[in-house]
Amino acid sequence: MELETERAEIQRALDSLSNYQAPICALPEELLSDILQIGHAMQVAEARAFVVDFSPAIELSASQVASYWRNIAIRTPRLWNTIRLPKNSGQIELHLRRSQGLPLDVIINEGTTQPSVQSLCRLLSPLSTITLLSFSRASQLSSSQTGHLSRLRRLIVDGVQCSAASVHDIIRCLNSADTPHLIELELSAPWQVRSIAFDRTYKNRAPQLTAVMLNGVKFADCLDPMEHIKALRLWEYPTPLSTLSRTLNTMVNLVHMQLDLCIAFSDQEPSIALPALLELHLSISQSGKLPKFLILLDAPNLDCLSIVSFAVTTLDEACMSSCPSRFPKLRQLIFQENGPPTECALYCTDYASYAVAFPQICRLEIAIVVEKFILTILEGVNPANLKSYWPELDTLAIKRHIGIPIISSALAHRARNGRPIQRLLLTQKVPEREAFEGEMELLPYTNSWPVHWPSECPITR
Repeated sequence: MELETERAEIQRALDSLSNYQAPICALPEELLSDILQIGHAMQVAEARAFVVDFSPAIELSASQVASYWRNIAIRTPRLWNTIRLPKNSGQIELHLRRSQGLPLDVIINEGTTQPSVQSLCRLLSPLSTITLLSFSRASQLSSSQTGHLSRLRRLIVDGVQCSAASVHDIIRCLNSADTPHLIELELSAPWQVRSIAFDRTYKNRAPQLTAVMLNGVKFADCLDPMEHIKALRLWEYPTPLSTLSRTLNTMVNLVHMQLDLCIAFSDQEPSIALPALLELHLSISQSGKLPKFLILLDAPNLDCLSIVSFAVTTLDEACMSSCPSRFPKLRQLIFQENGPPTECALYCTDYASYAVAFPQICRLEIAIVVEKFILTILEGVNPANLKSYWPELDTLAIKRHIGIPIISSALAHRARNGRPIQRLLLTQKVPEREAFEGEMELLPYTNSWPVHWPSECPITR
């Protein structure tokens, strides 16, 4: 007992030590607080980009350096308004209390257990209908009496690695109360459960919702009103196209959409009008679905179209004739990876159909290495009008390595035809700048997609 008492006294003495001569103590508290907030914001952004973050949280690390740092960290609410699970109930409540009423960003990463999710839901909304079998001491948590769901600003759930029960708990929590400040919702269902749906009682509970990203979650009119949504990503969604069309037609402010065309089309599908859409990314499993979808879409302000397909894609006559009038402002076209390398050698997509459908392309980006494609674009003549493919094309970005002599010859041929490429973006280093003729600007390839994303919502993984 004496040794234990002595040890406790020594520990208290050590805890009270402060080196006020240290340079860090000369910094104003406001400056150190700003530095910690910048580091916290960078760490959150990296964690979202790389899915899993193994580094200690800035707010926890700073509170353990010294008493001076700890006092500042605890009194800086913005260090605590991002809650990244897995965390236990005590840690969650600590963040809720120290964030002092600021809007909350909740990120549920892989490895989060259902008890952790249930603790979060109970603290966010005491009205939640969740039965917390493993949370018998809920009454001891004082902050749970008020609830914090109304503070929720962003909710990101990597449900692919969570249980179906955890995802259901999250949805029931959202259904239990209003979320007037929620602007971003990202929710993935587990691989073994692809039919999770929102309750229709969620209508009008999130009037400021701006970005919605759902993977394997049913998506219908349950998230109305839709006029605030600017960014939408739907992956593996078990929703009929007719239902999806009705929902999309209410999104008059949608500017960015990523869509997995994995659904069946009927003969008479309703048209889709998206007057504000600027960027569209389509993932295609069957080539015939692309023209069927494009012919239904009316997006007069569409600027960027990205296509990823594992099959040969071609636009039919009806699509080619109607696309110029329905997409008059389309300037950027992106072809993503199209099948394994063994199939790329036989790649035979009808690029003439794209040139007819989208004649005003200025920037072309390709993530495939098919020399036949490159030569066709730069040297060939469009049989539809006997002119060069995409006469206004001035920027070409190539994501994969390609033979420099081949691309150099093709570029020179196009320049002689009066249609020079002004900017070429390559991933590979070009040893000899003299390999390219003319005044063309050679730049390193950078993945600039997406180019149109709501500024209030940071780009997610």
